[in-house]
Amino acid sequence: MKGDFLADEYILILKNPLVQHPSSFSDFFLQKFWPGKVQDIYYRPLVILSYAFNWNLNKTAPLGYHLFNIIIHLANILLFYLLFRKWLPDQALLASAIFALHPVLTEAVAKISGRTDLLATFFIFLSWYLWIIVKDKAGFEKIVIYLTIAISFLLGLFSKETGTLFLFLAFLGDWYNKPVSETMLQILRKRIYAYALLLASLFVYLWLRQIALAGASVPNQSAFISAFPLWQKPMVICRIWLEYLRLLVFPYPLAPDYFYTLKFSPERYPVFLYAIATSLCVIAIPFIILGLMRKNVYARLAILWLVSLIPVSHIFPIPPALAERFLYLPSAFYAMAFATLIASLAKKYLKSLALSISALMTLFFIMTLKSAALYNNWELNYRDFVRKVPDEKIFHNLLGLNYLEKKFYDNAKIQFLWALRLDPHYPESMVNLALTEYLAGNPNSAIELLNKAIKQDPDYADAHFNLGKILANTGQLDQARKELETASRLDPQNPHPLFALAVIAEKQNEIFLAKNCLDNALRIASWHIPALKLRLKIAIREKDYATARELLQRWQTLAPDDPELKKIQTSINP
Repeated sequence: MKGDFLADEYILILKNPLVQHPSSFSDFFLQKFWPGKVQDIYYRPLVILSYAFNWNLNKTAPLGYHLFNIIIHLANILLFYLLFRKWLPDQALLASAIFALHPVLTEAVAKISGRTDLLATFFIFLSWYLWIIVKDKAGFEKIVIYLTIAISFLLGLFSKETGTLFLFLAFLGDWYNKPVSETMLQILRKRIYAYALLLASLFVYLWLRQIALAGASVPNQSAFISAFPLWQKPMVICRIWLEYLRLLVFPYPLAPDYFYTLKFSPERYPVFLYAIATSLCVIAIPFIILGLMRKNVYARLAILWLVSLIPVSHIFPIPPALAERFLYLPSAFYAMAFATLIASLAKKYLKSLALSISALMTLFFIMTLKSAALYNNWELNYRDFVRKVPDEKIFHNLLGLNYLEKKFYDNAKIQFLWALRLDPHYPESMVNLALTEYLAGNPNSAIELLNKAIKQDPDYADAHFNLGKILANTGQLDQARKELETASRLDPQNPHPLFALAVIAEKQNEIFLAKNCLDNALRIASWHIPALKLRLKIAIREKDYATARELLQRWQTLAPDDPELKKIQTSINP
């Protein structure tokens, strides 16, 4: 419950202006998921909106964020129980317990950024449950439920791309449960308006997504599947499916997604093992199809499980090979199948099976607690990641960043140097090492490292920005201005280089340039309080009280408890 912010959560929450200072409600639906210049294939406005809700209530206290995740998980357990009770009421409680306690779900629940899967699953379950019960409704009530389903479907899409799965689940459910006397076309005609509403929701989502993701960006991580030749890609997908199944059946060891990306990389994983996995899948598929034709419950659950894995099976490109959090929704179908199997065995082995189930649930609970404990402390979490994936530079860099934030400079330096040993051309760690040196009192070493990072990547805006700040702090203002201007040119939507330029210009008594930089910074980021303060002080100095009052009002809105406010107010004429 009190776990620290980890990895992506720094960018998505602690460093995200949209979470902390949204200018309007519509901004949540018109911007991409990841802030900054990172190329984004993700559009998840509801998740960002939920982070903003937490920020408004909890600021940097993680407890409220974790509590939100737990509440959604509990709601998903309840919806899962209500859904499964419609099919096999005798096994619903056991299936819900398996779903609630399965260790593989720890990442999705214990990690704040796992909220994407929690919210998407919540709206899929809600839509699906309403889709089932609406058959027994009529008149106005039926219309209201169908409208609610359409809204819930849209909210699921706004949570994660897997929200599209409800459309397939609804269709499969209608096909599987259709009366023998009716064709699928007749069923579709009965639900034509309902499916039309779902397609309208999908259109709204795709339209807003296109707006949000439009624009130039720089490349992000390449897709895992792109490293394989075309003939081998179906084999890789089959092997990934089997690994997902293995994690559900035997959830040990649990590891970060980078572990699996390295494990299944073409350099490390033999082709013949991919071929064996493909053979197993080819053998299994005819049995599943045959079972489905005979209305076999295991075949139905197997199809649902495979369908729920489609978005993370590399049919659409994604960076990691797989991730445990991706199993949040598929684990529900596994829990159903496992509970059904236990129920069928219970008829012959009731007493011994009851003991085995109790032991299994206890083991799952212990494993879940042990796994969740790693998310309670950033150092334990990253050390565990570094232990499991020692050759992954990103984890050393993340561990170093956390040491740097805690002012453990020696430890931070060790991790950044380790990341650079793994990849000498890793400018992010080079910049972070430079910041460590500067904060440890070695500005010359920091400047040397930043120049080296710029030589490796001349277009790395952060390197120019940090070099400009350090040069300014050491009195080399002209050189600092040059670096800050470059940083601003490379990253024109970043207000920080403009503010740093304004500070230098104000020191050099170039007030017009300072005002221009500050106005541009505030145009980009109206929430930038340091820029607001400096611009206000310049307005007061120039006796431009109309501008000063407008800036003061904005300051009061953003930071009403700021102690500097009262002092500034007395400087403005009534």
